[in-house]
Order: sequence, then C-alpha cells, then structure tokens
Amino acid sequence: MVLRQGGKMLFGKKKEDKEDFFDLFNKAAHNLEIASELLLKITSVDSFEERKQLRSQLHDLEHNSDEITHRTMNMLNATFVTPMDREDISLLTAALDDCMDGIDEAGDLIVLYEIEDIPRRLEKQAQILQECAKETVQALPKLRKKQNIKDYTVKINSLENKGDKQYRKILAEIFSSETDPIYVIKLKDVVESLETTCDSFERLANAVEAIYIKES
Repeated sequence: MVLRQGGKMLFGKKKEDKEDFFDLFNKAAHNLEIASELLLKITSVDSFEERKQLRSQLHDLEHNSDEITHRTMNMLNATFVTPMDREDISLLTAALDDCMDGIDEAGDLIVLYEIEDIPRRLEKQAQILQECAKETVQALPKLRKKQNIKDYTVKINSLENKGDKQYRKILAEIFSSETDPIYVIKLKDVVESLETTCDSFERLANAVEAIYIKES
C-alpha cells in the first residue's frame, strides 16, 4: 500500500517489496519529514477545521509508521544474520518511533485543546522539528554505505540548542503576558511536547552516530 500526501509518498506495506532494515529506516525517516510538515501547517493555519483535517492526516501517518515499526521488529525476530547489532536495530527503530509519537502528540494537543491564538514562537518550534526531520532523511541512507554522518549530529545538536532557547523564551512570554490560567496550562503542555520531541531527535542522532562509529 502506498499513500500520498502533498505529492509525497507515504510508505505502507507492499507484498512484492523486498525490504531490508535500511529500507525500513529510510521509510520511517521520510514519514517523519512529512509529519513535521503537517505539524508546521497545524501551527500556522487559522482555521480550526483545517487543523482537524491536518491532525487526522497526521494520525494516519503515525499509524503507518507504527506498521513500519512492527515490520522492522518482525524482520529482526525472523533474521538470523543482521547487518548491524540486533540491539542497535532495536534502538534505532525505537528512536524513530519516539520522534513520530512526539510529533503526533503535539499536533493532537493543539487540536484537542482548541487553541485559537497560536504564538509565533510555537510555530518556530515546529519549524525546528521540520529541520530536524529533513536532516534525518538525508543522514539515514548513509548508514547503509557507512558514510560519515558527523555533520548530521552536529546539525541536530545545533537545532536542539536552538529549540531549547525557543522553549525558554516562549515559556517566559506565556507566563508574563497571559492572564487566563487555563490557556497558559494548555500552551505549556504543547510547548513542552514540542521540546520533548526535539530532544527525541537529538537522541535519534546520537543513536545513529553510535551505530556509525561501531560499524565503520
């Protein structure tokens, strides 16, 4: 099954495909990129109905990525000789899944909380996640060929630091300018979800770097 969103391909299961672990990692990374674009749209559009539609697409994509995760783990259980250590395959699979879950959660909270006025800095947080996802898409194929991924880890670390700054600034602005305590709590939950997801991308990059060093 192949789904399409915005002209891009979402990868589902197709029986005639002969997937290997690297194919599945790459597919999961591509889904992260598309998910980050959906999240960015959720933070930038004004229409609540449009946000709900985007959230629905994001849920579908998260389910698709769950399927990729299950296929990866099933393949791991059924494969005697693996291209890298079994625990590294499991680690990388879980790290990719954590990033997707974080993106899905952030988009879901924005819709569930019915947040009308989204601060500009929240959108900037989503942009940072999008950059992280794009860097991941470019980096993961290098594992197959054991190409150097140092630039990737440096870039993700820089983006995570940038995300930390946005996180602190938006919290300061929320607590200093907002008077509605319920609105403050809602925004704080979303901001923290975005920050946690940014941390997940850094953990993913660290996992990729550790695997590269071990396998090179």
